[in-house]
Amino acid sequence: MRFSRKTDYGLIFLEILSQAYKRGALITVRDVSEKYGMPYSFLEKVASDLKTASIIISKKGRGGGYV
Repeated sequence: MRFSRKTDYGLIFLEILSQAYKRGALITVRDVSEKYGMPYSFLEKVASDLKTASIIISKKGRGGGYV
């Protein structure tokens, strides 16, 4: 079974967020994009879709990110 790129990136992003959640940390899209070589703008759209679906929560502003 093959996943779309959007689904693949979404699952990777969720796994990264779950590991950060265990540490009580917020993760930014920029950090994930740079560390894992994913396109920032595409990953930003994936994160937005996950937020709209109430799967993840975002915190805006300095020190913000996703959890």
